[in-house]
Amino acid sequence: MAKQDTTKDLPSNFVGYFGTTGHAGHDLIVLEGYKELSAMDVCDWAGEFDRDWIMRQLSSSSLRCFWWKTADVTIVGYPKSLDDERPGSKSLFIVKGNHVKDHEYIVAKMKQYTWVYEIFEKLTDKFLKD
Repeated sequence: MAKQDTTKDLPSNFVGYFGTTGHAGHDLIVLEGYKELSAMDVCDWAGEFDRDWIMRQLSSSSLRCFWWKTADVTIVGYPKSLDDERPGSKSLFIVKGNHVKDHEYIVAKMKQYTWVYEIFEKLTDKFLKD
């Protein structure tokens, strides 16, 4: 599915988190590249990252990494949230560019944002470890 024509391209340095932050309801938090985006751009992209097809890319209870060619972003995500158990909940770490085969880069980038890294550690502990 292509992004909306009205959605501005993401900046080349874009890094973001889409998910919950201590309460039910998902937000897009722009971690890098925010100076190039207006509040409306962020709202538009939040809607794009909340689409059903992204949930289909994520398998139940699994951590997945995939490249969204249309937006040229690598998305690492769970079809789960720590704070919201409703269907459609997801936790996404989004980095501009195709980094699917460069897991070390993704992990290093995520570790720059300790709170995001901790969310993914807790999700892994909760859903993937016995």
